Formats: sequence, structure tokens, C-alpha cells
Amino acid sequence: MVPIGRKQAGCHRDSSPRAAGREQLELKKALQLFHKSNPPLLEWLGSPIVYLERPSIIERMRHVARLYYSPQGCIYHYLHMARGNYRDYLGGDIVWLKKYFYVLRPLLAIRWIEAGYGVALTPFGDLLDKVALPPQLKEAIQQLIHLKSAGDELAHGPRIALKETWG
Repeated sequence: MVPIGRKQAGCHRDSSPRAAGREQLELKKALQLFHKSNPPLLEWLGSPIVYLERPSIIERMRHVARLYYSPQGCIYHYLHMARGNYRDYLGGDIVWLKKYFYVLRPLLAIRWIEAGYGVALTPFGDLLDKVALPPQLKEAIQQLIHLKSAGDELAHGPRIALKETWG
């Protein structure tokens, strides 16, 4: 389901009473997620990707987001995500290199919040540029980004010692 204020590219707007009911349910769910300081919802409100937006609703939602934003709740969410992804994808000696992004993004989001920047940004590169990291770790991450942007599929490879270089 697409959240209030945004829709998938190429979709037409349904103005039927049934669609209005769905939007009310989506809005209700969004408000419940605000109460929990849900990071994906908070990121979505600040995302640079916008398909369709109802300014009056979105601005109110952004205002409510500022009231309910909990750095501690967001950090807990990202830490849980990073631990789970690390356990599920990066435990062996040979790993699927693409999965590093599934661990690194939540860890960068935690550093972002700890640095006092507020809600984590959606683009990975923006987080990486602003968050302080040990030079060897930043270089390793930039190499992964380069491989990915060059079109390499990021197949399996030897595990990078994240725990030792995170600092």
C-alpha cells in the first residue's frame, strides 16, 4: 500500500469512496507509527523522491513527526536492524557483498542521530559523507559503492572485518 501523500509513478488517482476509506486507514496507521517514532516513516517524510504530494497533509505530518521524534527509539530500531542483518547475511567467511549495505546503512543512521543531525537521511551517500568514520572503514565502504555503481553485481566475496574497523 502506498502511504498518504505519495503514490507510485504511473498510477492514476482513485477518487471513489472505497479509495477514501483506504486513505483514512493509511493515515490512521501513519499516526500510530508516529507515536512509535517509526524511522522508515520519518525518513519517508524527508525523502527526496516524491511522486505525488498533498502539501497540506504532508506539512501537518512533518509537524507531528517533529513532536514524536525519539532519537533513542530510532537508534534502537536501527541497531536491531543492523544486528539482524549482520547475523543473517555476514556471519560466514564468504558473504554476498551487497548485503554489507543492509548492515552499514542502519549503522550510519545511528551515527547520524548520535551526532545530533536529527532524522536519518534516506540517501546512503549523504549519510556516509557527513558521518565520522575511521579512514580505512570509509575507504572500504567507498570501494563497495564504486563496485556497485560500476554495475558489478557484488557477488560473493571474503567477509570484511566490520567489527574490527567500525571504531
